Amino acid sequence: MSDEPRRRRRSPRAPNAWQRRFIDEYLRTNDAPGSAIAAGYSKSQAKKNAGRQLRAPNVAHVLRAELDARAERTRIAADRIVLELARVALSDIGRIADWTEEDGWVLRPFAELSDADRAAIARVRLRDGDVQIQLHDKIRALDTLGKYFKLWGKHADKFPPRPAADDPQAKLRAARAALAVEARKLLAAKDAKLAEEAEWAAAWRAHFG
Repeated sequence: MSDEPRRRRRSPRAPNAWQRRFIDEYLRTNDAPGSAIAAGYSKSQAKKNAGRQLRAPNVAHVLRAELDARAERTRIAADRIVLELARVALSDIGRIADWTEEDGWVLRPFAELSDADRAAIARVRLRDGDVQIQLHDKIRALDTLGKYFKLWGKHADKFPPRPAADDPQAKLRAARAALAVEARKLLAAKDAKLAEEAEWAAAWRAHFG
């Protein structure tokens, strides 16, 4: 081993006044070039200086800390996002409203709807005496979940499911595989999606409780 003493990692220096203004504006707007302009950089060089600031270790360090703190305060985490997507992906209009020949769609009492069912509703309105219910985009949510779990899309082939005997989370992976099979069916036959929604909900409850 070398006799030279190991160098201690230095913490990034504190941002200067321009960088602090850039950070504050970026956290507020998520617009890097606009934040550079607000911090005092010229419009013609805004994009270049914004990229430079985002790559600066001291700016990146503060931004990461601020974003982590914001996520903690609002309790936004990857698992929460996946849960919300799953609520949309596995939504079932039959749990939200009843259909009658006389009245059309009749919305069930709001208090009787589960958190998942309420989250799946995009809009409810009354037009010419008829209730119109619009759910969030189920196909898009399914596609996003599939890509998140690397079931398809970019790099999906790099994450093949491991054999159940070697996987401590075999149950979860089996559920994801079942989700992938059903999702592909639904994506390939959009016109038949309502007929498969009940099966979706049952499969999800069986795997995840």
